[in-house]
Amino acid sequence: MLARRQALVRDGYQCRSCGHVVHGRAAHVDHITPKAQGGTDLLENLQTLCATCHQRKTNRESRAGQEQRKGEG
Repeated sequence: MLARRQALVRDGYQCRSCGHVVHGRAAHVDHITPKAQGGTDLLENLQTLCATCHQRKTNRESRAGQEQRKGEG
């Protein structure tokens, strides 16, 4: 939890994608490189995103993963 708070403070509670200031539940801390792809919980791999940008990023990553699996099959 310490890294989460550090990421929020480092980013000034501002979404690194769209720039909106976020607080409370609207402040999401995202893994830049997903843990499933070898990402870590280190501060360097964390970023503050608003809920909307976090959902968009998650959707993009899901689509990319699906495309990758299709290519493997």
